[in-house]
Order: sequence, then C-alpha cells, then structure tokens
Amino acid sequence: MDFSYDISARTVMEEPKIGEILSAIYRAGVRRMELMGYFYGHMEADAETMLKARTRLMEAGFSVGAINLPVGHPGNSLNPDDPDLELALPGHWQYRQDEDGREVYYCGCVNEALVRDNRQAMRDLAQMGFERVFFDDDLRMGNAGQAIEGCFCPHCLREFSERLGENISRMQLKACIHQSDAFKNPLVQAWMDYNCQKIVDFLSKMRTPGIDLGIMVMYKGDRRHGLDIPAMLKVVPDLMIRVGEGHFCDADFERPGGKEEIAQSIALHSGLVERKDLLYSESTIFPARALSKENWIERMRLEIDCGLRHLFLMSGTWLIEQDYWQALSNARQELLDRAARLDEQMN
Repeated sequence: MDFSYDISARTVMEEPKIGEILSAIYRAGVRRMELMGYFYGHMEADAETMLKARTRLMEAGFSVGAINLPVGHPGNSLNPDDPDLELALPGHWQYRQDEDGREVYYCGCVNEALVRDNRQAMRDLAQMGFERVFFDDDLRMGNAGQAIEGCFCPHCLREFSERLGENISRMQLKACIHQSDAFKNPLVQAWMDYNCQKIVDFLSKMRTPGIDLGIMVMYKGDRRHGLDIPAMLKVVPDLMIRVGEGHFCDADFERPGGKEEIAQSIALHSGLVERKDLLYSESTIFPARALSKENWIERMRLEIDCGLRHLFLMSGTWLIEQDYWQALSNARQELLDRAARLDEQMN
C-alpha cells in the first residue's frame, strides 16, 4: 500500500515552512508527490519553478509526477478562497456547449486545438523529466449527475452527423436523450459512443515515451459522461485509474448513506479494471478542513476495505495542514495492517 499527494510547484518554492511541512508529509508515509502541471490551457507554474520544485521534492525523498487539468473544470475546485486563480480557457479554445447550446463554465470542447495544446504540454513535461502524468477528472464530456451529456457545439454536432450519415440537430438529440427509454435508442447509444471515443482518442494522443498515464474518473462517472473505462484500457493497457468518490466534507461523508455511496462508486469503477494494481483512491478534502482529521482517516479505512491499495490524498492548491499529517502518521501502521489482513483473507 502507498500514499500520494498533490501539491503546487509555487507552494513548494514559496511556502516559508515548506521544509517542515514536507517532513511531516514524509513521516505520514507519503512517498510520491504529484506537482500541478498543465491547468486550463497553461502551466500552473513556469518551467523554471516546476523544475526547481521537482528537484526540491526529490531531495526530500519523494518521487515526483504531475497532474494536468486538460479541459478546464466546471467550477473552482482548486481553492474557492483564492480570487486570483486563472480559470478562463485560452481564447483559441472552444467552450463545451450543453444541450441548450449554452457554454459550460470553464470547460473546453475536446477538439483539435485543445488536443494539440495538451500534446505540447506532454512533450514539455517529458522534457522536464516527468515520468508520470495523471489527468484530473475534468477529462470527460459531462458534469456530475444522471443526465446523458456531451458537447453539443455546432462542430461536434456536425462531426457526429457526418459519422452517422444523417443531419442530427441539437433539438432532435435532446429530445431523444430525455426519453424514458433513452438507453434503448440507437441514436443515443451512438451519441454516447461518439463522446466516449473523444476521451479515448485524447488519451491515445497523449501517450508519450517515458511517461505513464493515469486518469481520475468522476464520481459515478460512466458512458453518459464520455467515460468508458474498458475502452480506455484497450488503448492504454497500463492506464492508472483513480476511482471517483465524492463526499469530501463532513456533512456529505457523515450523512445517512454517504459511505455506502462512496463504496458504490468505487465498485462501479474498480469492477471495470482487471488489474487492481492500477486503481487509486480519491482521498480528497474539499474545501480546506471541510473533512475532519478523523473522517479523513475513516475514509481511508473505507477505501482499503473496498480493495484500494494506492491512496491518492488530494486538496486544491492549498496545503493539507500539519495536524492532518500527524493524524495519518499516527494511523498509518493501523491502515497498513488492515490492508495486509484483508489481502491475506482474500488469498
């Protein structure tokens, strides 16, 4: 079992107490750090800062990967308390459009320009020496929920129509996906195939010599959102899969049925992956301190019980504070023993 944590390169270089904090993180058992990389069409930090941060983390005993947010994100999931975060997409990107033709908040259409820029970002990260890149759960074609989504912009509708040899309008498609038996409709199935293929093609084009790829799947995300895990694994067989969990604050985690819902989402995604060594948790706290130390550790117990052995500890661009790392340090041996005991029972 192992632990990873995400961190901003700027935080590594600018936080006055970073040495003390990194020591606390290391004592808690974390051995891999994922630097924030390509965010919303630009690097989260310039190349010099990224390289210096990577070196500092490696000197502190960590292996270092990167996290990319390749298409944006439908909301500020990084730090709602930071008004200076740059969330707008590049001017030459096309915003994703919903079924009514409205632009989706800070989410790009997975088109040629977006793919080209992300491909260059992968080359840049490879040149910096990064050997692992995770794509955050914004890499999808819809927002959380039960709706069948996708990008309904004119370009995507035209491309979809050409594939079918028909002229499919937004209104026609919208009417079909809202039918009670939508999943039985061949047009709807073709639409989900089209959107899933966009993500599969994206992953294929991001393959870069020397870099292992991973994708973070949205909570209960599936083909309705362009997420077809078996199809992804056919193109990238060793693709790391961070399962989607949700419930990142005490109110959601503690409410009746909250833990069961996390387990359901873990089972949904892990059940599609034969190689369990590719699976990662979503052990997130959001917003800052919204999940107590006690529930953070309890969440890890739940993830271990669900069969996860790579625990991905996440926050936004803010740092998880030292008392949390002390709590993990105190509980780490118990968590390791729990995993070992369950593994022995399985064998």
